[in-house]
Amino acid sequence: MAFKSWFLSKIIILFVCFAFCSNSMQDRTSIVEGNIADSLTGKPLHLANIMIKGYKKGATTDLKGYFSIEHEPTPADSIVVSFIGYKTRTIAIEDIQLAPIMLAKQENLLPEIVVFSPGNGKQSTYHEFNKFKPKDCFVRYQPADSDGKYYIPTRPKEPSIEAKYFNVDSSNDDLKFITEIRILLTKFNNQATCRLRVFSSDKYGLPEADIEITDNILRVNQTHDLVVVNLKENPILIPDNGIFVGIELLLTENNLSQIPIPDDSGHIDIFSPFLMFYESTIDSTFFIYSSGSWEKVTQMSSLTKERSRVPKYLQPAISLSVAKVKK
Repeated sequence: MAFKSWFLSKIIILFVCFAFCSNSMQDRTSIVEGNIADSLTGKPLHLANIMIKGYKKGATTDLKGYFSIEHEPTPADSIVVSFIGYKTRTIAIEDIQLAPIMLAKQENLLPEIVVFSPGNGKQSTYHEFNKFKPKDCFVRYQPADSDGKYYIPTRPKEPSIEAKYFNVDSSNDDLKFITEIRILLTKFNNQATCRLRVFSSDKYGLPEADIEITDNILRVNQTHDLVVVNLKENPILIPDNGIFVGIELLLTENNLSQIPIPDDSGHIDIFSPFLMFYESTIDSTFFIYSSGSWEKVTQMSSLTKERSRVPKYLQPAISLSVAKVKK
């Protein structure tokens, strides 16, 4: 009887220890949450993006400016908060309070805007840069299972930006204006939206200041959709050191799809839309804003490694129509 009591007491101790350890492990995963607002008006900023610095995870604010991210925090972790037309802020997670995180408007770092109108009598010529054929474009995929039988679109679950740099012939004094932007996107749900982002370049060749566009939300209505942004009424002057054009992912419910994995009981969450790419023999790069910082990427095409000895590189399906105007 004594042995039975001793044995039961040990079982109880082990059970308590297991429950304590399980709760401790669950406590490690917490919710990083907060609200984002305009520093002048106090109004919530809808569709602001938040990233955990150094991690490929993040969130997009709702109509009330609220966000939440599941994360296992360390004392050194911080979030990076960005919104078009505002200064980006980096805040330590431990400093996030109940009060909203305020973002200030970005100062205009660009030269004075020069207004161009096709009918102003000045001589102009039109050019297309990074021209592509939609039928030759595709989405980047990666294996979703250990056997490599099932593939999904490649992208971490974070509100990243994918952009292409355009250096439009700065050898002469002509003014260069973007009159049209064309972006090929694909989606895996009924309707998807993303944000058009345009940046000037800093002295290191990385995106710097926002160039704001009034209608910057792009809507993707078809599975493969060529979205055309007409800027002829308000063309964008291209700075002498070039310009970046890209799309920003928004982690909203409307963009979410759950794709089941064959031969598996689970599913994968993905957010549409996806920027499409094409193959080019030109050694080129594109840029990704991820984990709170910009990264320059050169990616060879895996589709041609077995079919051709000629190296081919991935180019984003983003093209510009540019008007060159004599001063």
